[in-house]
This record gives sequence, structure tokens and C-alpha cells, in this order.
Amino acid sequence: MAKRVVSILMFFFLILGGALTAQDLKIGYVDVERIIDSIPGKEEVRKILEEESNVWRAQAEEKMKELQQQREDYESQKLILSPEKKKSKEEEILLKEQEFNQLWADLQDKAQRRNAELTQPILEKAEKAINAIAERDNYSLIFDSSVASIVFGVAEMDLTDQVIEELSTVGN
Repeated sequence: MAKRVVSILMFFFLILGGALTAQDLKIGYVDVERIIDSIPGKEEVRKILEEESNVWRAQAEEKMKELQQQREDYESQKLILSPEKKKSKEEEILLKEQEFNQLWADLQDKAQRRNAELTQPILEKAEKAINAIAERDNYSLIFDSSVASIVFGVAEMDLTDQVIEELSTVGN
């Protein structure tokens, strides 16, 4: 992990080396997850997603119950069914399983799209605040510590509280 961070830093130093000296390079980091959690409206988004997910989950559970009932009916009747009827019932069950799997995949895709749709404005607010601080205070690089595996960083380089403050002063 440390090698990865060092590699990334070396890459940026090489790229920016011609334009910036080490004295000109200003680096900071933020915890984007903490920033996003601080934005008003995040809880409302979570509630909306939870409510919609419950509706989608209920749809999937209903289809699963139908499938289970169809399997149970088949199991209880298969000894008295003709080979043709058995094959027909098995094909019906297989089709129902495929329909369920497709429904489940569609619902997961729908949930991901809805999550992206609802969280996009929140992410844009966070990005604007980070960019405002970067431009105002002349930062060359700002890392996201929630994904960048920063092993060590002095507290003065942590800009998370400044970003949260920026968000609250610009009226979200």
C-alpha cells in the first residue's frame, strides 16, 4: 500500500516537475466519506433509497415465493406425473427461475442507478467545495484518504474539516 502511494506521488512529481518546484508543490488530503456524511440531505437520500429498496425487495420476494410454491407443487406431484408432464413442469420451473434471476439483476441495476442519481448532487457539492479550497489555497494535489490508503499524513494536511466548513458557509 505504501509503495502505491509513493508511486503515485512520484508520478505526479515527475509530471509536475517541470512546472513546479518542490517548494511550490502543496499537497493535502480529505476524507470524502466523512465530507459526504456531513452534507445535509444525505440522510434524506438514504431514507428514499431504503424505502424504494424495500418496494423492490418485496417484488423479488413475491416472485421467489411463487417460484418456491411452484417447486413444492412439482415435488409433491412428480411421482404421479407422466414423463411428458414432468418435463413440462420442470421447464416451467426453469423458466420461472430465469425470470426471477432477470428480475433480481434488473432490480439491482435499478437500485445502483437510483443511488447514483440521488447521490450525484451530494458528490458535486463535495467536489465543488474541495475545488474551491484547492484553488483558493493553491493546492497542487488533494488525495481522498478514504480510498487512497494514506499511511501517514500530518494533521495540517488534512483538509476535511475545511471542506465541511466550506460546505456550510456556501449554503450547500
